[in-house]
Amino acid sequence: GWTTAVPEEAVEMKWPFVPEKWQYKKSVSFNDKTNLSDLISKHLTQLLVLLKTSIMAQEGPSAMAVVFLVDRFIYWRDESSQ
Repeated sequence: GWTTAVPEEAVEMKWPFVPEKWQYKKSVSFNDKTNLSDLISKHLTQLLVLLKTSIMAQEGPSAMAVVFLVDRFIYWRDESSQ
């Protein structure tokens, strides 16, 4: 599912700063244009559970991937300048 695929991509460092994948495709379909910030928002609770589980299992790369995703989410949601 989503909570497995996206953190796995973060562990593998497939993209810096979680860019939208469709930005780098030559042929873009409607399904490619998914806002990752919205997906993280919808799955934030599951990501935090994954973070706790990863820490308890001492799975550093998985925990860091979740921290990275949550960090990007917080960065996107930052409204301190407004």
